[in-house]
Amino acid sequence: MLNKEVVLTYIAGLLQRLEEETHINTYIVKQKLPKEIDTRHKEAEILQHVLSEPAMSRGDLDALNSKVTSHAIVNFLVTSWSLEHFHVYIFY
Repeated sequence: MLNKEVVLTYIAGLLQRLEEETHINTYIVKQKLPKEIDTRHKEAEILQHVLSEPAMSRGDLDALNSKVTSHAIVNFLVTSWSLEHFHVYIFY
């Protein structure tokens, strides 16, 4: 009988951890990541607008293009890290 109680307690603990992880993943997927993605999209739109301005020098354009590339790399790394650590799948 004691063995059964130990198993039930262990299972209850596992379920509680899974529920907590599910709540965290739900928060990340439904609230945090959409806000971050929206922010990145707005930044990308601003940078694309600045890149399209004809009065800028080639050096200015290169600097902004580098920043856009850096943001793309950061977005990729954040997404990769999230997928690896939270088992979250993002569909665009």
